[in-house]
Amino acid sequence: MDPAQLPDTTGLATERAQDACVESRRGWDAATVLDDYEEVSTEALDRLAGLAELDMEVPLDDLGTYPASVLPSAFSFDHYTHIRADLFGPRGPLSGPPPPSDQLRIVPALDWIEAALPQQNAAAMTAGSFELQVLGTGARTIRFGTGQAKATISSDSLAFVRWVTQRGSWTELGVQADGDQAALAAASKLKVF
Repeated sequence: MDPAQLPDTTGLATERAQDACVESRRGWDAATVLDDYEEVSTEALDRLAGLAELDMEVPLDDLGTYPASVLPSAFSFDHYTHIRADLFGPRGPLSGPPPPSDQLRIVPALDWIEAALPQQNAAAMTAGSFELQVLGTGARTIRFGTGQAKATISSDSLAFVRWVTQRGSWTELGVQADGDQAALAAASKLKVF
């Protein structure tokens, strides 16, 4: 919450800037990380509540430009994804079941994905338009691109978050895909961060 506490990431793409922030804390022990997380999270929740009320656009470098009211969803998406897809198995080091993926947790993550898809995947739209069917908790249909859908991709919400962040393949996640091969190839490379 205080940029002065972070390394200078001027000129770095978002993902590389985040890597630099993580690297600057690599030497911290678990208790220090937890204390910092609790302190920063308390302040962040207050600030995020205020963002939801603002009527303005916020540029986020290579992530795109979004209404301020969408930014709390971006933070929810980040937490949802990193905890379930990076900390817990099969990719992460933690065993046991991840936290629940209920409406409260997954809907804001899906809201961010829906807002970010067009800005973070503009090149994919040259292959046509897509219909992304999200099933189960947080169900919705996301239409991406213009015109008649050339490809339809269906998966449950948990698998959707994994594949659209490139943390799993369609095959391993049981994704159903049908349509034009060029559009399907483009859709398989969609990525939200």
